[in-house]
Parts: sequence; C-alpha cells; structure tokens
Amino acid sequence: MKHSLLLIIIGIGLSLCHVRAQTDVNLDSEIAVNDTKDPYLVALVIANEHYAKEGGGVQDVPFAIRDGAIFEAYIKKTLGAEDDNVFFLYDATGGKIRTALSDLSRRLDAFDGKARAIIYYSGHGMPDEETKDAYLLPVDGRPDDPESAISTKSFYNRLRNMNSQNITVFLDACFSGNTREGTNLSKDARGVAIKYKESPVGDNTVVFSAAQGTETAHPFREKKHGMFTYYVLEKLQQEKGSVCLGELADYVTQKVKFKSSSKGNQSQTPSIIASDVNTSWRNRKMAEAPASSIVHTIVTIPGDNESTQQPANNNATYSAPSTTAVMDFSKSGKYELFPGVYYEMIRVERGSFIMGSRISNSFSTFSINQPAHEVTLPVAYSIGKTEVTQALWEAVMGENPSVNKDPNNPVENVSWDDCMNFITNLNLKLKEKNINAYFRLPTEAEWEYAADACNSANCDSYSGAPRLNGVAHVGTTTTACGKYAPNQLGLLDMTGNVAEWCSDFLGLYTPARQVNPRGPATGVQCVIKGGSYKDAPETMRNSNRGHMKHYQKSPAVGLRLVHGQ
Repeated sequence: MKHSLLLIIIGIGLSLCHVRAQTDVNLDSEIAVNDTKDPYLVALVIANEHYAKEGGGVQDVPFAIRDGAIFEAYIKKTLGAEDDNVFFLYDATGGKIRTALSDLSRRLDAFDGKARAIIYYSGHGMPDEETKDAYLLPVDGRPDDPESAISTKSFYNRLRNMNSQNITVFLDACFSGNTREGTNLSKDARGVAIKYKESPVGDNTVVFSAAQGTETAHPFREKKHGMFTYYVLEKLQQEKGSVCLGELADYVTQKVKFKSSSKGNQSQTPSIIASDVNTSWRNRKMAEAPASSIVHTIVTIPGDNESTQQPANNNATYSAPSTTAVMDFSKSGKYELFPGVYYEMIRVERGSFIMGSRISNSFSTFSINQPAHEVTLPVAYSIGKTEVTQALWEAVMGENPSVNKDPNNPVENVSWDDCMNFITNLNLKLKEKNINAYFRLPTEAEWEYAADACNSANCDSYSGAPRLNGVAHVGTTTTACGKYAPNQLGLLDMTGNVAEWCSDFLGLYTPARQVNPRGPATGVQCVIKGGSYKDAPETMRNSNRGHMKHYQKSPAVGLRLVHGQ
C-alpha cells in the first residue's frame, strides 16, 4: 500500500534571519508539477509574519507568509497533495496553533498509522533565558512571557503521540532572541544557546532546524524568502520532489553556511535533531516518484497589501486577497493560468519564410493557396504548444460548447466571434490576477511560419513532416491534445485534430514580398489552418488555407493562442 505523506507547514516568521541563494530559476513561479496525486499526503502550513505591537513590541517577520505560501505550493504541485488535504494557517495566535495541531492529530488517526508527516515552521522563535528552553512565538505572544508561547518540548511531545509512520519537521526559526534582521526580539532579550541533554523528539521524528545555538537565521531579500526555506525549495525543485532527507540535509547545510558567510552576516548553520535509534532517516524520500515537469505557476501570497487582521474563524485554514507571481509568456514554458488548468507556450524567433503552396495540383492551382511568396515576421512571438483545451475554455467562459466533450480535448464548435470573446475574457481574468496578458489569435503568417518550424522547406509538409502518419490525428472524432509527435519547434497538433482559426480575414495572395501581413481590414470569411480529424490529407498541409464565415461553427474547428502585441 502506498504510504501517505503528511506535511505540517508551520510558517511562523521566527526571528530567523533567512538568506536565500541566487539562481537563474524563479522558485516562486517555476515549480515542478507531479501529474500523480497522492490522496494520503496531508499538510498543515502555519506562517506568522505580523506580530502584536502592544506591550512587547515584537517586530514583524519579513517574508514569513511568502515562505509558507510557496512551500504550500510545492506540497500541492511537486509532492502531489490534494487541495483538501493541505491546510494553510497564517498570522496564527497560540489558540489557533494548538487547535491546528489537534486537527492534525485527528487527521493522522484517519490514516490509521499509515501517514508520514512533514512539519514546516517559519516565524519568530524565542528562548527562555532561565530554563534554556526554546519556544515558538504566536502572533499574540510576548517574548518576555514563555507562558504565552508554545514550548518546543511540548510540541515534540504532541508529535510523539501522533499516530503516524514517521514525521519530518522543518523549523525555519532561530531561538537566539534575535529577529531576522539580527536585532533583539525585545529590548531585554539576550541570545542563549539551546542545548538538549538527550534528543527531545520521538524515534520516528527528524527535525531540520535553520540555525544553531545563538545564531540568527537571515533573510535573503533579493529572493523575498528566508535562507533556510529557500534552499529547501531549491533542492525540491532540482530533484522534482524525489530527494532523500540525507541528501537534502547536506545540501541545505552547505548552501546556508556558504551564503550566510558570503553575505557578510554572522554564520548560520542548519542542524538535524533525531533519536539515536532512528538510523534510517537519511534514506527517507520526500516523494517516491519525481514530478514530471517544471510549470510556470501562479502562487497566491495571502494578505499582501491587505490588513493583517485575521478573520474570525474557528477553522485552521484561511484565504485572503492575494498577489500573483509574474508570468512571462514571451518565454517557452508551461503556465498554470487557473488552478489545475495549464497552457504551454513555445517561443518563435523572428525570421523570413516562403508562405503559400509551391505544389501544382487540384488543391492548389488557381486556388487561394498560391502564389508562394516571401514573408518576414520582424518580431518574435509565443504560440500555444497545443490547441486550446475544453478545460481552459470552460475555466474562462464557464461553459463548454464542444460536441466531442472531454476536458483534455481541443475545444471546438466555436465561431471566430466566440474565440475573440474568449480571448478578451481570458486577458481580463488574468489582469485581475495582476498578470499582464496579451493573448490573441495567430495571424495566418504566424501560424504557418510556426507550423513550418521556421523552415521554408516545410511549407507544403504536415507540421514539418512529409507524411501525416505520427504527427496528425484523423478519425471520426477529436482526441486529447498533444498525443502525436511534435514538429521541430515542439508544437503539437498543428495538423489534424481540429482546424484552427486565425485572426485574418480571407484575402488573395500576391507574389510581392510582405512584412508581418495581417490580411484585409474587413471581411466575412476568416482563415482556418491545419485541417481537422475528418479532412482529406492534401487539405491538411501547412500551406493550405481553409475558411469559414466569422459567425459559423463546426465540431472540427477550434483555436490556438498566440501571445504578444
């Protein structure tokens, strides 16, 4: 039986000073996505950033909520947790945290001991200078009052009594009495080294701690994260979730030590706490199978630019207005436009090609496919790797007009007018998420240039191939997008499945060289390219031009998106 993985993500802006490594990859938006969901994976995310200012005057924790939100995204996307099994708690009081831990215990009981638990915590931590004990500080806690905080000893005891196969804890916190900025948590705070005579954790528990003794955990401001969390995420991304804990520990320790010293900060050294009898933890994996691909993902950051006051709610999960990760559709990549709904783009560089057919037969002579002529596209653009799916259309329009219904199949039975309306709504919905989007239909020239894979030798081919076999779906109905071989640019279904609307009104070709042609300014007939599952082979060549009236529909005609002005 597949074991469940329970992740407790407690992002409580501990006064850790986090510092993140610089990489070429945006960890916040380019996230490894696992196609396989794990129904036994459960997570609790607690991220405390905004602390009460009365009395103790506790400083806020920079980036703590972002740490929790991004970590939650990796749990859902990379490790495959189902949305209903991931609980996100931010700016949490002591009562909320204790309730969440009770809820967690009950959830573990439901798995009858088969669950594995992962606990992530980011926020303020604090020491008790007399007892040398460590505490997690809720947003309503006081750094001079241990009774207002949560003892790590009691926290570990609660985990010891939970019905789980094993537990991994990530504490993105320090207990030195300092904030992430390196200043004192309160004016009377003094750093103390927390030491244990014996391991405080159960035999099935491993704790990753961001810093040791009197060290501070630093912020990595360039990346808007804590250093410790950043390197955990970086390794998860690199290994697509399938990383052993021992390898993860070595990587994070090395990276954090180097980065903290290179930044000129006081040293920060992550540490591991484990029971003496727990000798196999290094071989434990975060996910059994790696995620399938890196996807440009929108990650919501709760409470950005909003009031820090939590809504009155007895549940452990909350939602709030959010900002979104920037998406650069000008680059090749897979983008999560809406939750669980993806669209992949391929960048096409500018260039020139021969447009139109050079074959003389019944389908081209005296036809609208000739004469062949040189066309220059002076600006690069991005085009959809596949046709628009029914899932994407429904996410935007709230309904599915297709005759051959399947969310993974191309949307069809849509007119040119319908497509223009869909694109307008798509761009507006993305702008509501603070995403600059300029999706549109491709021009006929852009479509044919991409189908030719920027190579004029392919102008009369089938999506860059000499034959239909292997590159085009033909039959009695549509099929799922992307099942056949790509052309040389990586584009799928340019031939077959459904024919595709272009933005151009139909007009006759001329032999003259053209730059960025866009068809007549007005018209009734609009260009359709690529041929469909039910068309004759000769009419499915890249150079062939189909056409329909802008208000007409067909179960064999859909669309593909281009991005760019």
